[in-house]
Amino acid sequence: MAGLCLATSYTPDFADIGAFAAASLHLYGARHGHSVHAECRPAGERPPAWRKIELLRSLLDRGHEAVLWVDADAVMLRTDAYIAAELRPGKDLYLVQHRTPQFPGQQVPNTGVMLVRDSEWTRGLLARIWERTEYLHHPWWENAALIAVMGYGSLLSDAAHAPDPAVMARIGFLDEAWNAIPGISGCENPIICHYAGHPRDVRRAEMPRHAASIFSASPGIDHAERLARLERDLAAIRGPTSWRLTAPLRALAEGQRRLMRRFRR
Repeated sequence: MAGLCLATSYTPDFADIGAFAAASLHLYGARHGHSVHAECRPAGERPPAWRKIELLRSLLDRGHEAVLWVDADAVMLRTDAYIAAELRPGKDLYLVQHRTPQFPGQQVPNTGVMLVRDSEWTRGLLARIWERTEYLHHPWWENAALIAVMGYGSLLSDAAHAPDPAVMARIGFLDEAWNAIPGISGCENPIICHYAGHPRDVRRAEMPRHAASIFSASPGIDHAERLARLERDLAAIRGPTSWRLTAPLRALAEGQRRLMRRFRR
C-alpha cells in the first residue's frame, strides 16, 4: 500500500531510545514500500505523548491514505508481517487491547501502536481526543482520552463500563503481536516489542539489541540503504542531543559499517 505512512516522534532527551524505533521503521518501510515520518523535536505546549494525535492529523492532511503510529519506545522485530493487510471495510482505527493485573477481567486499549485510515470519521475521532484536555496530564495522556471517548470509563474512574457503539463499530482490534509489551503480553513471536512502562535502562539495553537483530535478519534489502537510513537518523539527532547520548547509535552504525565491509569482500 503505497499511501501508507509509518510514523514516530520523540523529544531530544529521548533520542538515545527513539532513534532505534525510527531505524526499525525505516527498515520495515523499505521492505513494504511505505514512507516514513520519524521526527526528533522539542516538546510543545502539551506533554510529548500528545504529539501523536497532532501528527496523525497532519499526516492525513498531507494526503496519506493510512498512517501506522509506533511509539518511540517500541521497535519492529519482524518485517514479514504486512500491516496493510489488517485494513478491513468499515474499520478506520486499529489497535491492541491488553489484559493487565491492574484491571482483571477487562481489556485496556493501548495507543502505542495505532493504524488509522483517512476518513471523515477518523478526523472527527482525532479531534474529539484532542479536545479532551482534562486528560492532558493524566498518566496515560492521550491514551486516557481515547479510552474516555470509547466509553471505557471504568478504566479511568468509578464510572460505568459503557462502550460507545458508534465508536466501537469503527474500531478493529489487532493481534497482540503488533504491540507486545514484555511482562504483560504472552505473545511468543511479536512483530513490535513495546517497552511501555519499563525503566529507561531496560529500554536502553533492549532496543539497540532488537534494532541490531532486525538489521542482520532482514534479507532482500540493500545493506547500504539500511546504513544510509540509520546515518540520517544519527544526523538528525546529533544537533539537539549530546554526543554521549548518541553513543549507542554510533556503535550500531559502526557495526553496520563492518557488516558492509564484509559484504563487499
